Amino acid sequence: MNTNSLLFSAPPALNPARQSYRAHNRDITTLQFLRTGDATDEILNNSSHFDANQRIPYLMQCFDIGVVLGGGSFGVVVEATCKASGRKFAIKRSKEAFRSPSDRHFKMKELRRFEMISPHANVLDLKDAWQEDRHLYIQTEFCVSTLSVFCRSDLFTKPVLYYCSQDVTTAVDHVHKHGLIHVDIKPENVLVTEQGICKLADFGASYIPQEDKDLWEDGDCRYLSHDLLNNAPTTMSDVFSLGMTLFEIASRVALPKNNEEWRALRTDGYIETILRDLCPEMAEMIGAAVRNEPQARATTAQLLEALNHLCNAYPRSELAWQWNPPHTPLPPGLRAPLPGVQEEPILATPPTTPPREGYATPDYYIVTPRQTQSERKPIRPLRFKFDD
Repeated sequence: MNTNSLLFSAPPALNPARQSYRAHNRDITTLQFLRTGDATDEILNNSSHFDANQRIPYLMQCFDIGVVLGGGSFGVVVEATCKASGRKFAIKRSKEAFRSPSDRHFKMKELRRFEMISPHANVLDLKDAWQEDRHLYIQTEFCVSTLSVFCRSDLFTKPVLYYCSQDVTTAVDHVHKHGLIHVDIKPENVLVTEQGICKLADFGASYIPQEDKDLWEDGDCRYLSHDLLNNAPTTMSDVFSLGMTLFEIASRVALPKNNEEWRALRTDGYIETILRDLCPEMAEMIGAAVRNEPQARATTAQLLEALNHLCNAYPRSELAWQWNPPHTPLPPGLRAPLPGVQEEPILATPPTTPPREGYATPDYYIVTPRQTQSERKPIRPLRFKFDD
């Protein structure tokens, strides 16, 4: 199976009552650019690579498709190089076609939230977006990895930890100033550029109190606060998730999803006790972010004040990044091998649990030639040091 077959499979049959929603002929109306101020006709007329007479998707005509970078319930993300400029981007395509206008509105949520936020160095940059044949495409800047992987590299030294923590906290502070609550802050949703700059991403679960009111999506339970279990998201619930994210990358401790350990981490003072041995410089600051009572938690401004003090001792310009991990097609549950990552012995038996959210899923299993499920060999998981 190649990358193109993952992106462009035949859409499911529609209910006859909804046939009018689908465009049967591939003409200019089936391809629409969605960002404010973008004129579809003008963009296509100025493109030297797009031919509306060909029954080939815009993505395939105007980009050279690389490897699959990730996937999930929403869709698949691929590396794509623009044929006109030669620049590399990441493009996310929705997994399912729009079933109705209301379904399209729901799936456009992430795009609407992206456009609410003014451009910022620590928020993933939205380059373009379009819909074609009832699928949504979101084009963003290209990043080399996620913070969840980067923090387990030998390059992730204490100064790098301080700057990555500062980046993520700055991003959350910026998002909150635009009236948006992220809800799903975690290392997997923070991307890292080749220069080592962290970018907050994935606004699909984000929440606007005045607009969403009693409707919100749950984030990853490993990073959720107690108060979010029974109440709507707030900036302070985001601060808790931010604190748990900083705790994970500072300690490299794999966070539990439930049980006594999950409850213990939500007991005031417990995290400080762990960090006093592993990362004493950040123990008090992170502990203040994960207080059990929302009103007792530190604000993003207070966290940034502490992080700025830590970063001032290490000029960022003197840090050597030069980190460009290889991107290869990923089987489910595996990450690409990274230089400098300490690997533990491979387990004798494959896991029975599904891969974590954010990992490539079986829907995007890549093999050549295509194999049936029975022909595939058991996957042996690659485990990173400190991983569960």
